[in-house]
Amino acid sequence: MNSVRPMKWTVGQYKNIRSIALQKELPTIEDVKGHYPKFSERKATRMLEKIKDLRKEIVDKFNVTDVCGIRNSKGEGFIYLVTHELYVGWVKCGMTTNTRKRLIQYNCNDPMKRFKFISAKNVADRIKSEKLLIYNLKQISTINCGEWFKVDENRAVNIFNSI
Repeated sequence: MNSVRPMKWTVGQYKNIRSIALQKELPTIEDVKGHYPKFSERKATRMLEKIKDLRKEIVDKFNVTDVCGIRNSKGEGFIYLVTHELYVGWVKCGMTTNTRKRLIQYNCNDPMKRFKFISAKNVADRIKSEKLLIYNLKQISTINCGEWFKVDENRAVNIFNSI
């Protein structure tokens, strides 16, 4: 059985790990190599794992909701309504911990960047709030497909505001 030796980190390395971990973007192996160009691929990979673990701790301990790549286990976050000018009369609902990133993800597939939030708000339990929003939108929509609803925008916003 091969056992892996635990890595010993210096105080300076811990400071760098912390600074990389606190970035909003998900760190990469290149970020680690930027701080430590002499690290082997194996050592850089192990440091990246340590950084990811530290990011998870930050989310859990400090209730941070906008750290990319980490699901906030406490449930806080945002629910939102999105429209697109080509899908007239259709509204999509969803949840996220980072609204800016979510809109970028939608517009990644549209070179004209036409997805727009019509409503977004911070909620204590994004999962429960989204389920309630979906349930209520299903009641008033003529057609629905997953999280997309054929419904008047104003009616959708009124329901959204009531949650």
